[in-house]
Amino acid sequence: MLTALPDRSASLQPFFTPRGVAVIGASRDPSKLSYGVMRNLLDPEHGYPGPVYPVNPRAADILGLPCYPDISAVPDPVELAVLLVPAAMVPGAVEACGRRGLKAAVVISGGFREIGPEGAAREREMVEIARRYGMRVMGPNGIGVIDTHTPLNTTFVKGMPRRGHIAFLSQSGALCGGIIDWALARGLGFSRFLSVGNEADVNETDVIPFLAADDISRVIALYLEDVKGGPDFVAALREAAQRKPVLAIKTGRTAGGQAATASHTGALAGVHAAFRAACKQTGVIEVESIRELFDGALALAYQPLPAGGRIAILTNAGGPAALAADALESAGLQLAGTGPEAQVALRRCLHAEAQVAGPVDMLGGADHGDYRRALDAVLADPANDGVLAILVPQVLVDPVAVVDAIAAGLAAASRGICRGRRLKRAPQARSGLPDGRGQPGCGFCRRPSCANPSLSFPRGRRGGVRHPATPGHGNRQSNREGKERVDRPNGRPAARSGQHGYRPTPAERSRGGRPYIPGCCREPNRAGRFRPGHAPGPSGHFVC
Repeated sequence: MLTALPDRSASLQPFFTPRGVAVIGASRDPSKLSYGVMRNLLDPEHGYPGPVYPVNPRAADILGLPCYPDISAVPDPVELAVLLVPAAMVPGAVEACGRRGLKAAVVISGGFREIGPEGAAREREMVEIARRYGMRVMGPNGIGVIDTHTPLNTTFVKGMPRRGHIAFLSQSGALCGGIIDWALARGLGFSRFLSVGNEADVNETDVIPFLAADDISRVIALYLEDVKGGPDFVAALREAAQRKPVLAIKTGRTAGGQAATASHTGALAGVHAAFRAACKQTGVIEVESIRELFDGALALAYQPLPAGGRIAILTNAGGPAALAADALESAGLQLAGTGPEAQVALRRCLHAEAQVAGPVDMLGGADHGDYRRALDAVLADPANDGVLAILVPQVLVDPVAVVDAIAAGLAAASRGICRGRRLKRAPQARSGLPDGRGQPGCGFCRRPSCANPSLSFPRGRRGGVRHPATPGHGNRQSNREGKERVDRPNGRPAARSGQHGYRPTPAERSRGGRPYIPGCCREPNRAGRFRPGHAPGPSGHFVC
């Protein structure tokens, strides 16, 4: 669903929800890029639901579809063309599309501005023809467009990312290919995925307002090499950042990076200081690496935002708390103290020597009961907007029990809290995000009032299964002991008893070494692994 848009941005709709797609230059040869485009469009699981028309005068059919000699012979409805023909033929193909009445074209072909003056002249000719017919062109020298919700995949990269809520725009097609492969391996979902290439016509200043007005996309992530539009670009960033988080990474921060950018797309990287200033003025979050870009996008897309920057620290060790306090200040956040009522409550439930003014240091002997009671007191304190819980494992303290206690404390909190983040109000359930019972629910805290989906991860190397719910929610059911069971949404394989240093308790051994840990391990570590001890339940889902 899109709100009102400028004309140049509203004209991008056919790139994502076209009424018919023609592939000009389609091939029956599996080694050709155009065959990859046809394969993605016709994928039995994630293929485009509308009509697809291969165009090739030397073929009778491709992948079971009748082939047309030229675009004029293609029947209605058709709105989008994907061009994979030699660069010299692109202007003529664009003109034929314009005469046919098409509204948009994705030009994957290379050989334009990036190769020099001759290619730049060919690119200008293509744009002039498209404008004469009122047609928008994305590219050239890109890999195409993906909309996981249509679904539509006009790229030649094998595989379709999972359906999600991160919109990604890139000026590098090769980077897009690598990110798709990385996202498939980790189960990362996208809403819309754009490779704008040389930006001969459609550029980031056009796309950003479109993505900002898109209700499906919760976060916008940008990979930029050069920026067009000047004041219009800054205005687009400012308006988008007021609606949803925008993260950006830009190359050309050094002389070497600027030279590499120019050789890659024929673009001038510009002065990076100006881009950094624009980010600060508009509220865009500038990042320094691709990993940081997607770490931030994941957090902002799938977690509720805190009401403010006051973060309380709950810890059993002073050193890590001091490091965390420095990190909070460096990130523009503030270490929150504890109010008088919270301090009284903490003194009642903690060791007499515990520090309660903030950070709340419960000392090294704090067990799961101390964490639960202290968390309840801190969550009830209006002096903070979120809680950071730190646990340094101790010999006599069961870390799993501490995690269990924290999860139970969050679930029992009276206000809208998800994974330790406090909200101004409980978020409204979003339609189209069902849990296993068909009701809106959160994949982390499982509360119907908090419909923030968790991530599902793909099949593991040791036989893990995908969670069937979309986009990755688990179920609450009862196990044989009458306790509530949480189906795992991660799809990671079960770890056997004794792996990774894990030793089951006697009660766990009575269940075949499978610990019952409701609400634990809902996040992978930095290596993408989950806490060991998971095992598939009767339904094939993973339970703790």
